[in-house]
Amino acid sequence: MIKQLCLAAAGAAFLLAGPGAIVMSDSAEARNCKKGFVTAWGKRKNTMYGARVSARLAWKRASKSINGTKYDTWWPSKRKSMKCFTNRVGKKRCRARARPCTIL
Repeated sequence: MIKQLCLAAAGAAFLLAGPGAIVMSDSAEARNCKKGFVTAWGKRKNTMYGARVSARLAWKRASKSINGTKYDTWWPSKRKSMKCFTNRVGKKRCRARARPCTIL
């Protein structure tokens, strides 16, 4: 019974406040970012999705080798960009670029 009341109260708070109230904003998070950018090219793939994943994994490896394991995660990084290209035979290749950050 108490569990159901807690769930109902949490649901009501979510509906009243909205989803933005639960997630911390970017400015509220304490980040430690490196000054330089890390850029990495992924492998050629048949699909754009595969090319983007390959570029993010290449960026992760490059950032880890340059800055260490604390800075190898894509999502907290700042000024992220992904540029993708298709060659004449239809293969896709992407370049990932970002400033590595870690959440403190």
